[in-house]
Amino acid sequence: MHISTLALLTLLAQTTPPVATPEARAKAQSLLKEGAKLYEKGALAAALEKFNEAYEEYPSPKLLFNIGQASRDLGRPAEAVNAFEHFLAEAADAPADMTAEAKRSMAELEPKLGKLRIQCQTAGAEISLDGKPIGKAPILDLIWAVPGSHQVTARHPGMAPAIEDIEVNASWVHTVVVSLQPLPKVVPEEPVRPKPRP
Repeated sequence: MHISTLALLTLLAQTTPPVATPEARAKAQSLLKEGAKLYEKGALAAALEKFNEAYEEYPSPKLLFNIGQASRDLGRPAEAVNAFEHFLAEAADAPADMTAEAKRSMAELEPKLGKLRIQCQTAGAEISLDGKPIGKAPILDLIWAVPGSHQVTARHPGMAPAIEDIEVNASWVHTVVVSLQPLPKVVPEEPVRPKPRP
């Protein structure tokens, strides 16, 4: 199902993020319009890029529906479910047809995915999955992932990066523990002093 550009722009205008400015909304509307045109033409990757740019500019939860659609159609189920999940949780006033499509897509995609429970004791550590940032510790939400090999990385200033490899299975919840250790202190060497001449 495709939502018309006009409807999308109307939806965007109905939601005002806490730190939004009129300029940000106007720019997001322009990006959304470009993305909608690209989506209708089948240029899905370019459309997704525009939708993500619009969301960064003006983080209306309704934009997550577009991000979910484009991600789903590009064969990126984890990104799609993540977007639809947040759309349903945050866009409580979304039209019934959009909500229904998001739920249908999630029901279709979820059984094909696994979930990661990421535990890191170092508060504020930057956590990434396969090189893509997912947030700072503690990560409270379960993270969707496609079946196969993945790498979870944690980084924090003054500590050695921690990397954990995980094999994900569909419909499973996997716990990944990443433990950061302080970098060893470097003890400066004593300068070599020239011996006095006799």
